[in-house]
Amino acid sequence: MPPTSINSDLGAQLAANRDKIHARIAAAAQKAQRDPASIQLVAVTKSVAPAVARQLFALGETDLAENRIPSFDAKLQDFAEHAKTQPTWHFIGHLQRNKARRVIERSPVIHSIDSLRLLQHVARIAAELQLERAVYLQVKIADEDAKSGFMPDELEPALEVAAAATHLKLAGLMCMAPLCPGRTPEERRAAAQHTFHQTRELGAKWPELQLGLSMGMTGDFEEAIAAGSTAVRIGSAFFEGLDKGSPHV
Repeated sequence: MPPTSINSDLGAQLAANRDKIHARIAAAAQKAQRDPASIQLVAVTKSVAPAVARQLFALGETDLAENRIPSFDAKLQDFAEHAKTQPTWHFIGHLQRNKARRVIERSPVIHSIDSLRLLQHVARIAAELQLERAVYLQVKIADEDAKSGFMPDELEPALEVAAAATHLKLAGLMCMAPLCPGRTPEERRAAAQHTFHQTRELGAKWPELQLGLSMGMTGDFEEAIAAGSTAVRIGSAFFEGLDKGSPHV
């Protein structure tokens, strides 16, 4: 059985990491002449025990993210047993149509709608379940085999479907920086900046939709904020210094 709480040392390290992340977000926002409050921090808890996710929530992280159903279910059960309230759950992993219903039942926000067929499927199930769900359409600026998503010229029909769906709220666009294996840190940073700026420019083609931008993870969220990201998905930076061998983590 997983532990229901974490020890004080782990809790202090988690709180210190959280403070550093918020300071970095504030600094990046100030540099970009943006209000830090305009940037949503989504804490990705996929790699840690339910008790750690619950501690993050207790520290004030009200938006938590998972990418797989088994881990998601373990967190939901833990919160139901040990917490009076639930965070807002985000689903950020690749979503298969045969698992869409389970994700829709659990997650108010889905960041990874990557095809028109999946979008139509999600819209139908959300309406059937009478559940309001926010969705991001995943885009890929470069044609990378390792990533799924809408190419820029495929996006307009999907935006129309999402905007018209009765139980979906079109939250915006989501992207991930290219992997760039073998590249230097400077080259990876430049590739991330290019992807984020291109995604922002793509979303700007439909100003009437006021599309948000889910861009940036632990290694590149400052570049994403500079490019206009409204939601950053941060995982490993929260857990630096935590003993991965501990049953609490």
